[in-house]
Amino acid sequence: MKKLQVWRAGWAIVAVTAALAGCATRVPLDVEAPLEVRTVQGELLPSDLQAAPSDPLGSAIASLAPVTRPPRTHPDHAATDAVAANEQAAAAVSGNKVYFDFDSFDIRDEFRPLIGRYAGQMLASTKRVLVVEGYADERGSREYNLALGQKRAGAVLQALQAQGVPRQRMEAISWGEERPADPGHNEVAWARNRRAELKMRSR
Repeated sequence: MKKLQVWRAGWAIVAVTAALAGCATRVPLDVEAPLEVRTVQGELLPSDLQAAPSDPLGSAIASLAPVTRPPRTHPDHAATDAVAANEQAAAAVSGNKVYFDFDSFDIRDEFRPLIGRYAGQMLASTKRVLVVEGYADERGSREYNLALGQKRAGAVLQALQAQGVPRQRMEAISWGEERPADPGHNEVAWARNRRAELKMRSR
């Protein structure tokens, strides 16, 4: 009796296995599934470009031109740059300050007339002496900014010397990031603080 039950149970397992096998769907291993290429704002996602060597999309993807985007300009930055440019243009005409680009001590062309005006005044009277004070914005170490301020003052002094002003009547000093013209912490303030001031006095 027990043998009959075991025999029936064995046939039942075989029948269930065959039924389940009939429900499965087989996919041949040599058939490649289509590759879905997705884009996000015109850029191909790197995870979607892993096509098989025989995939015809591989050559199409390789032929796509790289996506280029124009540089982003924050409207606030454009406005602050315009403010700084207008102030510096006015200073070049009638002021006593020479402004510099970030991390630079090169004298810009718009400040050459100002230096020429001071050179003329110094040459017109031998009783005048000139102190050129160099400054930097707050970015960078204190030591670096002192050195940069000295280079800026020295550049103005050399430009005056080139126009005939005697070296012994001029002095170049640096305040670095100390004594800022603008205490702010933004582009406009930094542009105002990257400067050299020309201070003339009688001796």
